[in-house]
Amino acid sequence: MGQVQIDSVNVLARAHYLPAYSRLGAYDTAAFEAMTVGPTRRLFEYWGHEASLIDVQLQPALRWRMADARGLVSGYVGLRRFASERRDFIDAVLREIDARGPLAARDLEDGGRATGSWWGWSDGKRALEWLFLAGLVTTCPVGCRSAIFASRSSMCPISRSFRVNIRQ
Repeated sequence: MGQVQIDSVNVLARAHYLPAYSRLGAYDTAAFEAMTVGPTRRLFEYWGHEASLIDVQLQPALRWRMADARGLVSGYVGLRRFASERRDFIDAVLREIDARGPLAARDLEDGGRATGSWWGWSDGKRALEWLFLAGLVTTCPVGCRSAIFASRSSMCPISRSFRVNIRQ
C-alpha cells in the first residue's frame, strides 16, 4: 500500500478501512492499525492528496511540500497567514512539544479556544497543523483515532525511520 486517504467521519466504518475491505473483503483491522504505530510502523500521516496514511518510504518525495510550507509559499492560505503572523507562538508550541512530549491541541498550556462551528480551530490547533504541514512535527496516532502531535525527534517510531533536514 502506498497511500490511503483517511477521514474523521465514521458512518459505516473509518474511511481508511473501506478501500482494503472493498478489495480484500473482511480483514483484520488490527493488522492495519499495527502498520501505523509502534516500532514496525510502515505508514505515516501527512497531506497526500488529502489527509492520508502514506508508506514511510515515500516521505522523501514529500519533503518539497514541507519545505514550501516552511517558506510560506504553499499550503492553506489561512495557515500561511497564521504562520506569518504568529511565528513566536508557533515556536513556543514546538518548544512545548519538545519539552512535554506528544500532545493533542487540547493539551497545550496556552492553546486557546476553538472558534467557529464544526471545524473551528484554536490557535494551538492552527500552530500544530502548520508544524505538521511543514514537517516539523508528525502524528502519533492512537489506533488512528486521535491527532496527537509529536516532534520528529521524540518517541514516535516515524522519527527513527527517516531524518528530515529542515533546510531541505
